[in-house]
Amino acid sequence: MSRVLKVSSAVLWLLAPGLLFLSWYRPFTVSVGRAERLPAEIGRFTLVEETPLTPREHMLLGTDDAVSRTYRAADGGLVFLVAVFHQHNWKSVHPPHLCLRGSDMLIEADGTSEPLALPGGGSLIAGRVTTRSRADHRGYLSLFAYGARGLRTGSYSEFVWYHLPRAVLRRSVPGYLVRVEAWLDDGAAEARCREFLADVVPALEALLQ
Repeated sequence: MSRVLKVSSAVLWLLAPGLLFLSWYRPFTVSVGRAERLPAEIGRFTLVEETPLTPREHMLLGTDDAVSRTYRAADGGLVFLVAVFHQHNWKSVHPPHLCLRGSDMLIEADGTSEPLALPGGGSLIAGRVTTRSRADHRGYLSLFAYGARGLRTGSYSEFVWYHLPRAVLRRSVPGYLVRVEAWLDDGAAEARCREFLADVVPALEALLQ
């Protein structure tokens, strides 16, 4: 074995306990009030209900800076919003697929949305998942995105590679995960979710400032 390989192996063994700790440790972040400051009026959507999250849900999310809300569009259609803000606990943020499967939903399609133009400029390619309820076979659409200062993506891998080097350098930054959802038997579900997500992303980003 060459000297370089021996040294590299020794360094990896020395770093292994720390890397293992970093992969396991997920600090809980107490709310700094970002989620609760999301406006009741977002574009042409109005808040009609907020569903309290349970202590277990907060524990799984790694933070209590999160909300689950229902908004109504001007035409009467409903969209469901889940927004989760994180500080140093970015490792607790997980793809929405886990929650959807945990809600007894069968994933039928998993991909990305067509680009969304955002108010004020810029765009977003969101994650897009369609599911079907195992109980009543009702279809469901979810559009989701991860954001931080300098990050706006529907890709979980991009989210991880954005935060990982900053965490190693102890320079973690705040960010969010947002899900916008609707039942597919509403014929306008896709257009409504796209519109609402495009409207809510600037509101989320403003709360990171």
